[in-house]
Amino acid sequence: MSSKKHTLKVVSDSGFKEEEIDLLEIAAYYFLKELDKIRPIGGIHGEIIVVDSVNKESTNELLSGDMTEIKDFLLDNGTRKNYYVCRLADCHNSAETMRTLAHELVHVWQTELGRLKLSDETGWFWRGKSYGKTPYNGTDDDFNLPWEAEADILDIQLTKKFYKQYFNTGKI
Repeated sequence: MSSKKHTLKVVSDSGFKEEEIDLLEIAAYYFLKELDKIRPIGGIHGEIIVVDSVNKESTNELLSGDMTEIKDFLLDNGTRKNYYVCRLADCHNSAETMRTLAHELVHVWQTELGRLKLSDETGWFWRGKSYGKTPYNGTDDDFNLPWEAEADILDIQLTKKFYKQYFNTGKI
């Protein structure tokens, strides 16, 4: 499925059923549309992959999801854009998977706005302030990092709004 503005592909490597993938795809476009209402961004190109598990690279700790930005990716139409890959752990709980999807798409939105920047050479930046190369090390609570705090607030709001609208009306 694609919209005029965003192009996302949702796939599962974990045995998700087709209707579950369809619902994630509907939700992904809904979340991006809602984030655009807060502050518009250009078109998002990327894929969402449901996998059995997502491990933090530095510690091999289990995560519910992660997001990777591929800068200047060559798209099928010959243009170069940022491309995002969001991996979601198959939590066997659709509400948790949906919230993780919203959370990772908030990070995509933050990155497209230029608020969140990550560079292998210089590390993590939030609104121009450096958080070093390893801001997650030494903290037990990701909520202490401002981009995570924002994503934690927005993912709940987005997920509640999606469920309320989708399951009450059947339309998005």
